[in-house]
Amino acid sequence: MSKADYVTKLHAICMQCGNMANYSYRKIPNDDQVMLGATDVYEPRCRKCYDTK
Repeated sequence: MSKADYVTKLHAICMQCGNMANYSYRKIPNDDQVMLGATDVYEPRCRKCYDTK
């Protein structure tokens, strides 16, 4: 990034409050470290909503 002329950062919108989301929250309980899924398994959340679960 030190040589880039422009940097565009993309963020999702938190599904709980509408703020900028930085985390992907897994909605179903599962102990697997990696799990493939779409909107039925994960949803974007901001730091505040992610911590309150």
